[in-house]
Amino acid sequence: MDENDNTPAFLHQQYSATVSENTSVGLSVLQVFASDADEGLNGQVRYSIIAGDLNHDFVIDQDTGIIRVSKNLDYERKSLYSSRYRLRTAGGHQARHRLCGDCNH
Repeated sequence: MDENDNTPAFLHQQYSATVSENTSVGLSVLQVFASDADEGLNGQVRYSIIAGDLNHDFVIDQDTGIIRVSKNLDYERKSLYSSRYRLRTAGGHQARHRLCGDCNH
């Protein structure tokens, strides 16, 4: 039986994306990747946005780490995004990571 002795980790130290303000709602703009060396449920990673996206402009798929545009973006309203993401396993271990993105005309 697995002891749940590992912490999940993002596979890259930094993630960033540049998105046009004309990007369609629902379009995938980035996928973040993480892993956990534990087995079974203790190694299954779930993704979530925990800070920095007050307008809910983006959504992350909890299973795949795919980040999608969730509403129409407006460069004049906001041109730089910085959000914090969390990894969590069924065993309760977690990790956090910051993602930066630019919105272009």
